[in-house]
Amino acid sequence: MLKEAYTAGKMDSVIWEFKNLNSPIPEEYLLAGIAFLEKNQPEKAIETFKMLIQTNTNSKTDYFEDDAEYYLAMSYLSNQESERAMPYFEKIKADPENRHYDDVSEWFILNVKNSIVRK
Repeated sequence: MLKEAYTAGKMDSVIWEFKNLNSPIPEEYLLAGIAFLEKNQPEKAIETFKMLIQTNTNSKTDYFEDDAEYYLAMSYLSNQESERAMPYFEKIKADPENRHYDDVSEWFILNVKNSIVRK
């Protein structure tokens, strides 16, 4: 149900479904986190992506890890926490195999660094 709601672009339904799950799977954490971000709830998105990363750590897996770190960083940016986002963006940029490598340009990183300096 959650994945179908996400595919249909029904972010409120994704969030509702996620909140009613007993033990979400990694993909559900990811989709819910993106839904929170889309609905301008960066604090909830941050919490959800961190739970996915922690779940992976606990189970010694890396399901959607690249996505979780990228969207966690984007959530920090959305929450005006550029300094917390920066390590994730730098990690992504240092790894050409990361699926979000092309999303994080040198120019993008420079802009994030400048936003930290301006605070």
